[in-house]
Amino acid sequence: MKRKCALLVLLLGVIFIGLGAKCPWQKDKDDDPVSGSSGSAPSAPSSLLLGADYGSVYYIIWADNSPDEDGFKIEEMFVSQDVWILVKTVGANTTSVGFNAKASGDWRYRVYAWNQFGSSTYSNTVTHRAD
Repeated sequence: MKRKCALLVLLLGVIFIGLGAKCPWQKDKDDDPVSGSSGSAPSAPSSLLLGADYGSVYYIIWADNSPDEDGFKIEEMFVSQDVWILVKTVGANTTSVGFNAKASGDWRYRVYAWNQFGSSTYSNTVTHRAD
């Protein structure tokens, strides 16, 4: 029985291909929402700056330049260590995020957008000096 089914599938495949059609069981690249789509990584956020500083909480603010991001990722670096670390991920259309006060020193921030097709380039950086 399995052999007959396999022959039937092979025969149907040959008929479909001979007619220039796609077999019903074949996936086309357009059937896959990621690889079949012609999407691209989102545009980078810009105009990153320090917002309100309330002593124990301070904010960074940026411009959202992309209509198709899935969210933003925020990285920080303690300047004397020179290592960027992902510290927050926020949803689409978010344009600010707050941080609790840090240990004394200079803390640098940058932001990038992401979606299913990749990540944008980084925004400009901004530095917060904690006393």
